[in-house]
Amino acid sequence: MNTDRGIVYIVFGNDYRKMGEICIRKSREKTDIPFHVFTNMLDYKLDHIPLTTTEYLPIPTKQNRIVKTHLLPEISPFKKTLYLDCDTVIQNTGVEVAFDTLDGVDMCFFKNMSWRKGDKVLKIYKRAMDMFGCNIPIIVWQGGVFSFNKTDATLEFFKTWHRYWIEFGRMREMPCLACAVNNTKNLKVAVLPENFFAHDAGLVDSAIVQHDIGSDFDKKFGIPAYTRNEPGIQSGDFSWVEM
Repeated sequence: MNTDRGIVYIVFGNDYRKMGEICIRKSREKTDIPFHVFTNMLDYKLDHIPLTTTEYLPIPTKQNRIVKTHLLPEISPFKKTLYLDCDTVIQNTGVEVAFDTLDGVDMCFFKNMSWRKGDKVLKIYKRAMDMFGCNIPIIVWQGGVFSFNKTDATLEFFKTWHRYWIEFGRMREMPCLACAVNNTKNLKVAVLPENFFAHDAGLVDSAIVQHDIGSDFDKKFGIPAYTRNEPGIQSGDFSWVEM
């Protein structure tokens, strides 16, 4: 397997077993970049999918974000890594841009939204920003996709992200992601193109990668119903508040 660049997935727990396999198999149709899948299921093998390897990690399903927020730069077998949530499908060619954009930087993220002075923010982000000493302006980065080089700054970022996630209650990782990027010194970041990722505006046929947005995603890609692993939130977390 060529280890210069590759795509990493995390498939933990039986609820994600079949769904992850379908998403990965369909994604294989649009790229010949190697796939490496971390799983906590000993019998989970994807040898029937070309250029796809699996690796077992003895970590409980509910703690899968330990891998995402902390271990990836240490255990990824690739020099340049693109991480994709396992409930995504590479539905068009062009995913290689995530590696090309890494030239001269530590990490690449997809911009979800940004808040400037005077903007209201989501309450869950305000809690994280207050906890970790951040203020606006700030960029909200998408947690379902990012690419990285193995650099000192990248390692420092992941350490920070993981620590913030633990201190935030081991719940949703995206508020901690925004704060970790903001607070990691000397982290060089590039932005993935707007057409790279579709995540909250329904199905976008022109996007390179489509994220699960509910039942329409399941129907389009032939995925059986599954129980989604949604971390807990507090009341009103997704209401808009003054910063």
